Amino acid sequence: MTDPALTAIITAAAALVGALIGGGAAVATSYVQANAETRRQRTRVAAELAVAERRLLLDTGARTLAPISAYVHLFTGLLELQERGKLTADAYRKLVESNDELMRIAIEVSGTPMRMNDPDAKRKPGAPNAAG
Repeated sequence: MTDPALTAIITAAAALVGALIGGGAAVATSYVQANAETRRQRTRVAAELAVAERRLLLDTGARTLAPISAYVHLFTGLLELQERGKLTADAYRKLVESNDELMRIAIEVSGTPMRMNDPDAKRKPGAPNAAG
């Protein structure tokens, strides 16, 4: 036979441990969901900025455009630097260099940069068109 006081202590301890585990799981879930929402919002804003940038380039007569993914990459990185408080000239320079490499690879894969208003420009099948 066990002592009723010991049984009560074990029961209370088990309840406390269960509550701590349950509470910890709820906090962890909230944290993960908040971070996921922040990433979704950042991506949404970066995509909107990328579309606006391409429209501006088209409106100002740019003859060569990078794929939309390059603009999204640039603005996502810029927003991340700003949110972390790490937006410096050096960090921005590194981001632009990374983005330039991404554009170089995208052009290499697609064959040519997208040239606007150039009837002689040829794109490989599946390469991006003027719509994006």
